[in-house]
Amino acid sequence: PLYLEGTVEKTKFGYQLRVIKIEERSWDANGLAAYLCNICTGLGITTANALAEAFETTLFDVIKQENAAEILSGRISSLSYETAVLLCDTIGATSAQLAVYEEIFPLGGTWSAASKIAKKYGVNAVKELHANPYLAGMKNGMDFHACDKLAKKVGMSATDQARIKQALITSFETEQS
Repeated sequence: PLYLEGTVEKTKFGYQLRVIKIEERSWDANGLAAYLCNICTGLGITTANALAEAFETTLFDVIKQENAAEILSGRISSLSYETAVLLCDTIGATSAQLAVYEEIFPLGGTWSAASKIAKKYGVNAVKELHANPYLAGMKNGMDFHACDKLAKKVGMSATDQARIKQALITSFETEQS
């Protein structure tokens, strides 16, 4: 789990949490069970406790496996295959969102932008963001400067066609407003 500390600010995208401090904390069985119940509709506390006890610290590693839903539902008798699929999909989406956020936060990106990028690209979100920060970022709530910082970080040239195109579009849109 993550511990976030920050302030809520009103931006052009609505209210955003501006994170000042972020730290990863370890799970305990009760915290993991509560988290699982919270994110997965249809997962009761008894089944969540069984998952937390059976998999302890390996649950998130198991969920990354291709046959994760089969493993989970096969080991926990009270967990249906359908609910296991939902759980795996939900945790996968949350993991993608966190990975994007960790990438864009130091550059001025927001949780909202990370959510949009992760929702659009799923588990390939960071890969897509690196492939073209302007296309993936600008269309999903990041500003040009944050995308530009990311492009430099991943080694894009200042004369890259994607950068020049987005700089012109941004310049034109700024002139129009």
